[in-house]
Amino acid sequence: MIHWLISAILTITIFPQQEDVALKSIVTAGKAGIVKHYATKTTRRELTYLGSVKVNGKVAYHVVSEFRQLKMAITLRGYSHVIYCTADGSAIRSYDFGMPEELPFALRSNTLHQKYRDETRLVVDSIMLTKAIPDQLVTAGAGRIYEAD
Repeated sequence: MIHWLISAILTITIFPQQEDVALKSIVTAGKAGIVKHYATKTTRRELTYLGSVKVNGKVAYHVVSEFRQLKMAITLRGYSHVIYCTADGSAIRSYDFGMPEELPFALRSNTLHQKYRDETRLVVDSIMLTKAIPDQLVTAGAGRIYEAD
C-alpha cells in the first residue's frame, strides 16, 4: 500500500516536469521516426516523433506518439496517446488511442498513417490533420474515433 502511494505521489509531482523535458527533447531533434525511451522504477515511456503539420508552408504544431506503462502495485497499466505539441515541447492536446498497435507509424503530407489488426485482417488507415486542433481524430477508412483527453 505504501509503495503504491509513493509511486502515485512521484508520478503526479515529478513526472510532469520530466514529460515537458522529454517532449522538448524529441521535438527539437526534429527528425521523423526518432524514438526515445525513458524509464524510472514505476514508469516506462516510449516517445516517437512523427513530424510536423504545416499550414501555408509554416509549422503549425508537432505530432508525437507515446506509449507509457505505469506500475500499479504488481501490474503494469499501459496508455497510448498521440500528442500535439508546440516547438518548445508544451503539449497542446493529447488523444487516447487505446492500444499501442493503433498508434500511427508515420506523418506524411499532414496525414497520420496507422496499421492495426481487426478481427480478420491487417488494416492500413489514415487521419487527415488540419490547422485546427479537433476534439477527436477520425480515421478515413474505418471511421474509428479517438477522443481528446
